[in-house]
Amino acid sequence: MQTASRPRDPISEGWFQRGTPLDHRGRVQRDCPVCSLETLQDEFVTILGHFTGVGAPYFVQPFLKRRSTAGKVGKRSSWFACTQCGSLFPGDGEAQAVAASRGGEFFTHQEPEVASSPPTDGIDPSLERVFQEGYASAFNELEGRYGPQPWTMEILDKGMRNQLGEVLLQHVRAKATELLGPNQATAQAPNLAIGVGRMEQLIRTDAAMSAAVSDAQHRGGDAQDVANILVGAVMKELAVSFEQAAELAQAVMKD
Repeated sequence: MQTASRPRDPISEGWFQRGTPLDHRGRVQRDCPVCSLETLQDEFVTILGHFTGVGAPYFVQPFLKRRSTAGKVGKRSSWFACTQCGSLFPGDGEAQAVAASRGGEFFTHQEPEVASSPPTDGIDPSLERVFQEGYASAFNELEGRYGPQPWTMEILDKGMRNQLGEVLLQHVRAKATELLGPNQATAQAPNLAIGVGRMEQLIRTDAAMSAAVSDAQHRGGDAQDVANILVGAVMKELAVSFEQAAELAQAVMKD
């Protein structure tokens, strides 16, 4: 019997897309048909494909390494990842059906997909990777800090509201220094601040609208009445004009 060489993360290994709801259930000894011996394997439960439930808004999801299955409705499947060879094996009927639909009995390593780029409003495209990796780091920290539930709602708390921009900018600046070097990162500081400011606006817009949904439903009225309530909540949260609030609300609801 062999011991584990290192943990295997199904998302980092490229088996599942970033943002896939995934929970690690522990480690077990199981037979590995690739290694032809019993190995230590990580067990995961995931929801692949369509799912509904609580979580981060769509413009944040691509940057999250993982999301929990908690609070989500969808077909759960069980998987085992061999820590020796890196193969991923189905652990139940749902997982077997997924593997079969992709042409095999199990998965081997493939390159992970790259997260889609954040809204940068015409900012230098050379910063795309800086924003991608900086936001990924920041959002994973926020999700870890506030849990798998929709942490964007927490920004309406005064403490979180004050921290949001700082956390985003801290991670983006660190990634810029790492990828571009200190001098170029300093030169790009204004563009970094603009990009982070836009993302902060979108997150606060999502939170304000989410908080206003119950009020809008309680009041009733037609679709225009509901839209006005939601836009009004954004105006109050961000202290912007009706036109700016409507544009932000539309950007948040595009998915």
